Amino acid sequence: MVDFAPPPILAWDTETHRFGPDRIAPPIVCASWAELCSAQGPPQPDGAFVETTLSSTGDHDLDDRLRTMTLEAAAGRLRIVGHNVAYDLSVLVARHPDLMSAVFEALEREAIFDTMIREKLLDLAIDGDLEFMRLPDGSAKARDYSLAGLEALYLGRDRSADKDQEDAWRANYEMLDGTPSKDWPERARAYAEQDAEGTLLVWLAQEQRAREAGLVNEHGEVEIPTQGFQVGVHFCLRLMECWGLAIDEARRDEIAAQLKEELRPERMRHLLIKRHSETCQNPDSCKCLSILLPGKGDKVHVEGCPKGRCKCPRKDKISRKTLIPFVEDLCRRHDIPIKKNEPTETMKAKAEEKGLDPDDVEGSTCLDKNVLQEIAHLDPALEEYQYREYLKKLVTTEIPRMSGPVVYPRYNVLVATGRTSSFADDEYPSANIQNVSAVKKLKDEHGNETGEINIRECYVPRGVAAIRRHFRLASAHHIVHHPEARKRVKRVLCSIDFAALEFCAMGQVCYDLFGYSVMRDLINAGKDPHAYLGSQIALAQHEEFSAAVADFAHDAEAVYEAFKRCEHHEEKELRDFYKTYRKLAKPVGFGFPGGLGIKKFVGFAAAHPYYVRVTEEQAKALKEIWFRAYPEMADYFRWVEAQKHRDADTYYYTTPAFGMIRNGCTYTAMCNGRLLQSPAAEGAKLAVWQVVRACYDPSQGSLLLGQKVLAFIHDELLLELSGTRQEIHDAAHEAARLMVEAMKVVLPDVKITAKPAIMLAWSKAAEPVYGPDGLLDLWAPEETAARQAA
Repeated sequence: MVDFAPPPILAWDTETHRFGPDRIAPPIVCASWAELCSAQGPPQPDGAFVETTLSSTGDHDLDDRLRTMTLEAAAGRLRIVGHNVAYDLSVLVARHPDLMSAVFEALEREAIFDTMIREKLLDLAIDGDLEFMRLPDGSAKARDYSLAGLEALYLGRDRSADKDQEDAWRANYEMLDGTPSKDWPERARAYAEQDAEGTLLVWLAQEQRAREAGLVNEHGEVEIPTQGFQVGVHFCLRLMECWGLAIDEARRDEIAAQLKEELRPERMRHLLIKRHSETCQNPDSCKCLSILLPGKGDKVHVEGCPKGRCKCPRKDKISRKTLIPFVEDLCRRHDIPIKKNEPTETMKAKAEEKGLDPDDVEGSTCLDKNVLQEIAHLDPALEEYQYREYLKKLVTTEIPRMSGPVVYPRYNVLVATGRTSSFADDEYPSANIQNVSAVKKLKDEHGNETGEINIRECYVPRGVAAIRRHFRLASAHHIVHHPEARKRVKRVLCSIDFAALEFCAMGQVCYDLFGYSVMRDLINAGKDPHAYLGSQIALAQHEEFSAAVADFAHDAEAVYEAFKRCEHHEEKELRDFYKTYRKLAKPVGFGFPGGLGIKKFVGFAAAHPYYVRVTEEQAKALKEIWFRAYPEMADYFRWVEAQKHRDADTYYYTTPAFGMIRNGCTYTAMCNGRLLQSPAAEGAKLAVWQVVRACYDPSQGSLLLGQKVLAFIHDELLLELSGTRQEIHDAAHEAARLMVEAMKVVLPDVKITAKPAIMLAWSKAAEPVYGPDGLLDLWAPEETAARQAA
């Protein structure tokens, strides 16, 4: 028998120039390493038996050490561990582009570890909570996945001062660029070496925690499922961050002007307006406006006094003191449970002072956007308030983040479901690219639609904004119809998204568990799941349609075909009938698989993006129809109940493809995560790995080499492609092919489709358009409108 001996482990960290626009992967100033020395005995918490070294740009050996380390890992002779190591890898390949293939090979071998990602996977596997940890006294503490946070947790070290103080070396290493490390100040050298040392000691502590949790393989080595895969995907996301997305700044400014006009208080129809404030020192000349909820006297001021003489608040927001009783009264009138926040520690302490049991303290009424969105349809004033809040988010969040010619979104590679999330960085223009505000219809003072705002139109290929300005065109899409402008286009956006991805996951999961799935059969037959469910709802609820299909009502496929014929019928009434029931099917098809109850479903259906109003009785009827349409779902919910922990009201699952462990789930998190989000997330992440590697790794020999992936939006990849029409066509279809092949690894028994569309401004409505020569052509909104008219 051959003994299993893993390669040695080497912790690694870099210090760089400060990052900013056009320098998202800044120049390296030094690299530090930590490894176990030959002394006998286990590593100690104080760092004994760990040897650290450092090389700077002023030392002759820095590049040789970086190259040797990378090539050894690529060959499988070394394991590298870092913290947020995707950053270090990105600055490495920025300095040494020729090491790109070796980095991808090392990631493919899972020879690179990340203590931040490992900690998240351990937390998911052990208690399932990535936000809070439970302390021995029963209280909760926010988790901290920074290196300093993990050192404090595992090693009892507090290095916050070295990282957060204004004069800390962490943000000033560029001052030492080119200086030999032997001439560095001791604090500068110590900080860099302690980062590597801390990373190694945290890794070792995580090894022990994983062993205690039973996460070991047949060789007795720690095995945390998907950790190598997540590190590779994180590096791909980091490469997207470094390239960024170009902004059409003129279009951004036009949208900002539209929003200013739309948010004028005079446009409010249901919220009451008061022309001055009782607290204003100059009520006759003050132009302050107050928003009042109907029947409420509390004032909330929209605009501050232009002369600066007013003491009144200047927030365009209804105060909590007004909104709480309004929301509570609305919930009581409609028999909706009032959602409460968790009580704060201060509230509990005050209860104890009064001799009350702190466990009986009730938190404040929850007013987060999701809660308000679920009940906004019940009152026109609250609905208008939500509408204004949505537009204000564009003014305060989306528009400011597009403050430069290029935006650099950041990513969190792992949330509880296995999906990614995106967020903005304050250091440079950045945005949450996975949550860009949807198209919003604008209305006049009478509620009539006057146009729309589409923030995504601000994201364009490089060079397109200048072309639009030069030819004074209304939008980037107008370049498509301007021959002279079109000749100057060098780059295009390419959007590729998976069709009905969560339904594909649902079909595969049920097929794996029970050996059958109506959803899988529908997708493999090329049928539209929304239309299929819509046909069954219409059969049960629409008398004329039910009568028309009475002879074959027992045949669900025949009913579906009859329903689909209404989609393009010459009679508008039948086309509207089709749209109505297909629209109704969407919240039903997406809501109930996630375990929603009836009350929750009513709010879910009424909220964005569905805006479907149903009563609780109607919701119950819809759920029964849904169960009849997809009988496998009754089996699935029974299976979910069997996964419940015996001693707790929580659930546990592992992902079927890669084995990520998620513990401590609520019922709805279990239903939604195991069935829809987690399988889809792993397939989509694998697609990210395949396409990004093809674009950056010369060893792959792909025709995508040199193209750029701009963004990952759950089931969509956004690329920037350049070249001739033939080259763009081929690149787009190659990226789509790689995405489909990757998803088939996770969902092998369901038909997967992903079709590319190219455009000059990002749009969710974009569709594939082909020219007479059979090559992909530029899409514009007129294309979709023409198809709908036809």
